Amino acid sequence: MTRIRTTHVGSLPRPHDLLDQMKARLAGQPYNREHYDGRVRRAVAECVRRQVDCGIDIVADGEQSKPGFFTYVKERLAGFEPRPGKKVAFFDAERQAFPEYYKDYFARAMTGGSIAPVVPMVCTGPVKYIGEEALRRDIDNLKAAMAASGAKAAFMPSVAPSGAGTNEHYKSDEEFFFAVADAMHREYQAIVDAGLYLQIDDPFTRRVDQPRAARHCGREGALPHLLRHQRGPARARSGARRGGALHAAGERWRLFVRGGECPP
Repeated sequence: MTRIRTTHVGSLPRPHDLLDQMKARLAGQPYNREHYDGRVRRAVAECVRRQVDCGIDIVADGEQSKPGFFTYVKERLAGFEPRPGKKVAFFDAERQAFPEYYKDYFARAMTGGSIAPVVPMVCTGPVKYIGEEALRRDIDNLKAAMAASGAKAAFMPSVAPSGAGTNEHYKSDEEFFFAVADAMHREYQAIVDAGLYLQIDDPFTRRVDQPRAARHCGREGALPHLLRHQRGPARARSGARRGGALHAAGERWRLFVRGGECPP
């Protein structure tokens, strides 16, 4: 009988003492960098060990080093600046349909559950990748944890171009997505070169595979709208201008999407 391999989608709970150190670092308070890096390394080892003990076949570092994706973009990409107070649309149709639920959900589990204020990132200059050192630490920590636990396969999440932020610098969103893709190509390729599966996290991709969703997404249906809306991000994700890490990755990459409302 063929065994079904098991995995998960990425983020797992961080130890409380690590969260306390993250809060201090993000608040600009004094902290011991060597001690902090060591705690992250141990947290990754503990996280991977628990996954192996639970029978997970394709493990991950649980994103133990990442306070959140807004902070992650700031640390990995130059050309962005935080924009406090800027409103970002999150699942607007669903929020309007279920306002009480989403008020509580965002207060506890999303922005309200963050260890630091969630500040939207806006592109105000040329995008450049600056995350080599942080990425190398993440890869080294995960590979060491795999060796110690006996894990045979692992993946590492990375943000899709459409999730990096909003554009105020480039002439078009498509040009912006391509610029982010060119920059993120270095991270995508490094993950694959390390022998890991690359997971592209794209929270803004909509469902298009269900007939019922298509029937309720306008007269053209969901798929044409998605292709028109996502043409820039999708081509950027494939690295069209440079051959791209995803092409080189072959079957060693996967796409993580979340359910969202149908486009108008």
